[in-house]
Amino acid sequence: KVITFAASQKGKYPTRSHHGKDGRKYSNKFTKYFAGRGGIDSKGQMPNVYGYIPGYCTLFVCYCLEKCGLKSVIPFNTLNKKSAGYWWHAPSLMKWFKKKGLLKKDFSKAKKGAICFKGDKSPTHTCLLDKLVGSTVYTWDGNVGGGVTYNKRPKSAFLGYVNPPYK
Repeated sequence: KVITFAASQKGKYPTRSHHGKDGRKYSNKFTKYFAGRGGIDSKGQMPNVYGYIPGYCTLFVCYCLEKCGLKSVIPFNTLNKKSAGYWWHAPSLMKWFKKKGLLKKDFSKAKKGAICFKGDKSPTHTCLLDKLVGSTVYTWDGNVGGGVTYNKRPKSAFLGYVNPPYK
């Protein structure tokens, strides 16, 4: 269900420079969806709810899960606590899952819809696993400039993943 929804969002959107300071224009569907929950600053960012500056890839993953009725999978109340070292971006989400003992590194057990963390020493990107073919990982990604895209990368590009408790 999550992957089907992510795929339905595919497309290019205007760049971040198209944010509206009045909260009416955002770069893509998922940032517009989240923008209504908090204010935006003079640069058109969303610092009040999502940390400064939110990771659009992480917002996309949260958007997909929430729209599919899986809001409980994401620690929404934790990710906006900058004082506790959390921000709305890949390192914070991975840190939370790791702290809970849910982060895995062996991709042989990754399931469709897994939340994946790409990066070298620290995660720089969050995406959703569609499939694993040999040593190639196929994902759905959301980003500010690229909209929603389907990508393939080697397993070695990832630090780990989480298999959410999907029903």
